[in-house]
Amino acid sequence: TAMQGFYGLPFERFERYSPYGTPADVAEFLAGYVAEGCTEFNLIPQGTDPEETVAGAAEVKRLLAGSSAAVSVSGAAAAAGAGAAAVAAVQR
Repeated sequence: TAMQGFYGLPFERFERYSPYGTPADVAEFLAGYVAEGCTEFNLIPQGTDPEETVAGAAEVKRLLAGSSAAVSVSGAAAAAGAGAAAVAAVQR
């Protein structure tokens, strides 16, 4: 529901484009972009507990760092924060 509020749309309208779930789920969603050469993600995490949210975003970064490419995670995750849900703007 946090992402529906963020976008102002029903979740089904953007579900396939937005990673969500646990940090492992989000990292798995983004791993394909890493495999294709993406090295930077701008996460806009959504969650109820700011500390837990930032920790979740940090865990996504840690999981992606295990790939063969150097990965940078920036954006709202650095300031506020959900490992539970994230919007990723992908740059190559």
